[in-house]
Amino acid sequence: MHRTKLIFHVSPLSNVLVPILDSCCCFDSFRKSWLPMYSEAKLAFFIYLWLQNTKGTTYVYASFFKPYVSKHENEIDRNLVELKTKAGGMAMIYLQKAINHGHTRFFEILQYISEQSTPKPQPKEKKQTTTAEVDDSNLKGDAKQS
Repeated sequence: MHRTKLIFHVSPLSNVLVPILDSCCCFDSFRKSWLPMYSEAKLAFFIYLWLQNTKGTTYVYASFFKPYVSKHENEIDRNLVELKTKAGGMAMIYLQKAINHGHTRFFEILQYISEQSTPKPQPKEKKQTTTAEVDDSNLKGDAKQS
């Protein structure tokens, strides 16, 4: 008895090709609703791309994407370098902003901690004297005078 195995090996091309095709389909959602069995056809096409036996990814890449990529390779490379440069510049700007924000917050926290840890001077309280103490001090004053 001979069994045919379906191999679900994900090729590197399908890791690139399937997301590109899927994102292209997202922008055309209003037209998809008019097509009968669109979702089923899309599923069948993705299975065709993913199955290693059909070599669907290789065929679609060689037929459609490779000619376009080879024709515009220099422009694609230049745009990628430009994107990398701009992304690095933006990352540095946001890094500097984050460092400045952290620096400000750190010193605000230190200031708050120092305010909490230093004892505040207590106002001197007047010693309340009772009438007995006043009488006692008057008696001592009278004894000194005599």
